[in-house]
This record gives sequence, C-alpha cells and structure tokens, in this order.
Amino acid sequence: MTTPHLKSIVKLLESCRYRHDLYTVFSDWCECAAISLSNAMDVTQREKREARYLKIVGQYERNVVETFPKIMGEVMMALEAGPQDILGSAFHELELHNTARGQFFTPYALCQMMAVMQIGDHKCAGRRCRWRRGQLSGARGADPRRARLACTNHRGHHEGNRYSD
Repeated sequence: MTTPHLKSIVKLLESCRYRHDLYTVFSDWCECAAISLSNAMDVTQREKREARYLKIVGQYERNVVETFPKIMGEVMMALEAGPQDILGSAFHELELHNTARGQFFTPYALCQMMAVMQIGDHKCAGRRCRWRRGQLSGARGADPRRARLACTNHRGHHEGNRYSD
C-alpha cells in the first residue's frame, strides 16, 4: 500500500539519485537519522557520533543534505498515522533489495497477519506477557514481524477487533 508519506520519501530520496548511488544515500540517511535520535537521548558518546555524522554529510552537496531532514519529517508523519514499517516499504519501493544477496522484503500486512496468528485470542489482561526469545525472528537484520507482534500484543487488538479472555 502506497501512502502519501511513502510517495514523498521515495521522491525525496530519488531527488538525490542524480549524482549518488541510491543505496548509499538511503544507508547514509538511515545512519544520520539514527545518530540524530541517539544524540538527542544519550550524550555520553555524542562527540564520536557527531564526528561520524559530519563525515557522512561532508560527502554530499548542500541540497542533498537539506533533503535529509525533510525525509525524517515524512517518516515521523507516517509513523504518527500508525505503526508501520515505512523504511522497509521505502527500501522496497526504491527496489534497493537484492535477492541475489538473500535480501527479501516482508510486506507489513503479512507481518500483521502472522502476529495475529501467533497471538490468537490471547490477551495479557493485567499480567506481563513473556514471549519466547526468537519468536517470529528472521534470519538477520530488521524484522518487522517482531514489531507487529509487539504492537498487536501491546494494544490487545488488531484492526479494531478486541480480543477477549
């Protein structure tokens, strides 16, 4: 499903394509975003992260660097609309995955379905739920299935249908 925010993210990233490899721009944006968020919360290694941030943005022209916060704004607005794997969707939409290297994209709707199947009609009703380590785990890297499982479990509902004990 393509949302207006996803379209904007893809358009902004593609605007950087004219002089730079899109995979590298996407990766560098993700690292810069992580550094920015981390620096806002944890100051212990701020200087080291800031140096890395400056090294990354130093590789790009001003107009590309000015695109980075715009992308972050679109990501934040997409997440405010509801939990979703907006970065995975952008990665897929930009066709940056590489099946030759074993990189596959699991659509978020499929992750949602798998989470509901795992939870069934289970509800945590005031007690702490403990999920087995490795539940719905992927082989490596980001796994939106875990995020969907946690979100479904946390809310105790899916798509407006409440689970009952």
